[in-house]
Amino acid sequence: MSDSKSKLPDLKEITSMAGKLFNDIKKSVNEIVADYKKNHSNASGAPRKAAASKTKTTTAKSKKSEKD
Repeated sequence: MSDSKSKLPDLKEITSMAGKLFNDIKKSVNEIVADYKKNHSNASGAPRKAAASKTKTTTAKSKKSEKD
């Protein structure tokens, strides 16, 4: 039989490709997060967090009172 080379990449090539892919994804996600933080870093962000925490607290209390 003739000595034909496999068309599939070997493990070293696969790990190299995967490493490049995940590094690119990580870089892109970090850029997206940085852009989002830059665009939403105004003063209106703080009240939203406070309102959300009040809602969670209220919801937790109402569930507790329903059990009693």
